Amino acid sequence: MDTTTPREARSLPATVRTVLLRNLLAAAGAAGAWAVTVSLVGGLAPATVVTVPSGVERPSAAERLAAAHDCWTDDAPAGVVPAHAVVTLPGDRPRVVPADVGFGIWLDGDPGTLHAFCP
Repeated sequence: MDTTTPREARSLPATVRTVLLRNLLAAAGAAGAWAVTVSLVGGLAPATVVTVPSGVERPSAAERLAAAHDCWTDDAPAGVVPAHAVVTLPGDRPRVVPADVGFGIWLDGDPGTLHAFCP
């Protein structure tokens, strides 16, 4: 498989290349793909990007939500009070909810799974 970068793509500013690569990897990972072929804007040649090395697991939906919302799973950052939580309620998918729902699961034994707290 050819994983070389076309000369035109190498000439893009580093920040643009980084954003393009991050978006390509996220899109391919969300689709469960091992590789994705794309044509970059501006007439650049297609580039094949291997997105998931063998043996590497995709983050769960709860992990992706926690990362997207700057959440934490251990001690809260200094001076930060949780305003939200990532939880999975019975029969539902992971969601970002008010922190009170997370505290209810953690401290009061309410049904559900607490994954993380968020600012």
